[in-house]
Amino acid sequence: MDGQDADLMKYFWRLAEPDENCTVKTTRLLLKKLETSQKDYDAIGKDLKYTLRRLIKGVSSNRKSARQGFSVALCQVLRKFAVISTEKVLALVTKHLQLSKKDGKAETGSILLGRAMVYLALIQSGRLAQDSTESIKTVVSNLQDMKRKRSYLQQICISGIVHLIPQIGTETFQESVLPCIQKELMLGWDKCTPDALLLLLVCRRHHKNLVGKAFLKEHWSRSKIITEKSIDNIWQIVLKSSETYPVIHPVTSEVLDNLVKSDVSVGDFWSRSVNLLFCSNHTRSTNLGLHILSQIIPHIKTPGEAESVWCPTVLSVLMRYIDKKLHKDNPIHTMATKVTDSMVAYLQHCEDGKIQHAVLTKLFDLKGERVCPEMSRVIDRITLNLTSEGAVSYGNFLMKYFADNIVRRDNQEDLWSRKVIVRMKDVISEVRNLVTVKSTCTDHDRQLHLLQFLAVHSFWVVIKPTKIVHCTRTNRSIDSVMRKHIQDNFFKALNSLLVYRTGNVLS
Repeated sequence: MDGQDADLMKYFWRLAEPDENCTVKTTRLLLKKLETSQKDYDAIGKDLKYTLRRLIKGVSSNRKSARQGFSVALCQVLRKFAVISTEKVLALVTKHLQLSKKDGKAETGSILLGRAMVYLALIQSGRLAQDSTESIKTVVSNLQDMKRKRSYLQQICISGIVHLIPQIGTETFQESVLPCIQKELMLGWDKCTPDALLLLLVCRRHHKNLVGKAFLKEHWSRSKIITEKSIDNIWQIVLKSSETYPVIHPVTSEVLDNLVKSDVSVGDFWSRSVNLLFCSNHTRSTNLGLHILSQIIPHIKTPGEAESVWCPTVLSVLMRYIDKKLHKDNPIHTMATKVTDSMVAYLQHCEDGKIQHAVLTKLFDLKGERVCPEMSRVIDRITLNLTSEGAVSYGNFLMKYFADNIVRRDNQEDLWSRKVIVRMKDVISEVRNLVTVKSTCTDHDRQLHLLQFLAVHSFWVVIKPTKIVHCTRTNRSIDSVMRKHIQDNFFKALNSLLVYRTGNVLS
C-alpha cells in the first residue's frame, strides 16, 4: 500500500463507525478529496479507482456499520462522478462479490447482501436509470432472482425495483423492467403477494399505458385496484405483509396513498380490517394495525369516519399498550405512542369540532375502564387545542355525564364503583381545564357557565330541581370527599384566570 492509499484508508475506517453524523461528514470529506485528485474527468483516476473498488468490497463486510457507511459513500460517489459507468460497477461486483462453493452460509449471505446494496446505490444515485436498457434489465433480473432465493433480501430487493420504476420512461420500462416482473403483475387476487401488489400499484401510477384498465380487468377482474369490492382482498394481502415484522412492508404505505385518492371511505376501509388485525392478539398483526392506524388518522374527514376508526376494539388495544410501566420495552408500546402522537397532532389542527368531540368522548369512555396516566395526558393535550365548537360540545358532554350519575345516585338507582368515582373526578378536572383553553379565553359567557357548574356543586346542595343554571337536577348524593375535589378545582380555575394571558394582556 503506497502513501496515497494509506491516506484514503482513514476515510474507510471512519465510514464503518456506527454514527450517522460521522458517516455524512466522512463521505463529504472523501468526495472533496477525490474531486481534488481527479484531474481527468474523462477517465477514472487512481484514487477514484481504488475508492470504487474498496467501497464495493466493503458493502459485504460485517465490521461495525461498514455496510451502511460504505453504501452511503458509494451512492454519493456514483452521483458525483459520471465517468463511472454502470458496466464498470457491475464488472467489479462480478469480480469482488463472487460466490464460491467454499463459502459458508454466513459468507454467502454477506456477499448477496453486498450485491443488493451495490444495486441499490446504482438506483438511488440515479445512474442506472441513465444507462442502457441492458444494464437496467441485468440489475432488475438479479434483484428479482435474489428476492426469490433469499427471504431476508426480499425487502431490500423490492424497494430497489420500486425506486427504479418512476425514474425511467415507459418505453425503457417496457423493454427492461416489465419482462422481469410481468408474472407478478398478472397473478390476480387469489395468488397475489405483498410484493406483487406493491409492484402493481407503483406500475399503475407511473406507467398507465402499459398497466391500464384493460390489463387490470383481464388479470384482476376489475378496472380499478382500490374499490369497495376489492377491500377484503387487499386486507388479506396487507395482513400477509406482517410476516416482515418488525419491519413494515412498503405495500402498506402504497395502499394508503392510493386509498386516499380513491372513492373508498377511510372509515369503511378501516372497519373491514379491525377483526383481522386485532382480534387474534398476534404481535405482528397488532403492530401492523397500529402502524396503519397512525397513517390513516390524518385522512379522517367526517365525525362518522372518526367513530369508525376509533371503535371500542381499537381503543382497547391502544389502552393496553400505551401504558409505559407495563410495556416499556415492547416495540408495540412504541407504535402505540406513535398512534397517540398522530391523533393528538391531527386533532390539534382539526377545525371540525364535531370530529374532536367524537374522538374525545370515546377516549373519555375508555379511560374510565382503566386508570392510565398516559391516556389522561393524551386527552389533556387534545383539550388544550379544541376549537370553540369542540370545547362547547365536550364541556356539555362532561357536565351532562356528571349530572346523570348524580341523579341516578340520588334516586338510589346506581351505587358508585371505584371506576365511576375516578371518572367523576376526571370530569371535574377536565371541566376546570376547559375554563382556560385557547378557544374559550375570549368567550367570557362560556367561562362563566363552566365556573358556575363548579361553584354550584362545590358549595350548594340542590334538593329540588329549579330553573337556576346547573340547578335543574338534584345533587344531594355528592359526599364531602367529592365536594372537596370540586372545590379544589373551582379555586384552581379561578387562580388560573387571575394569571391567564390573552395575547399580551393579563385578563
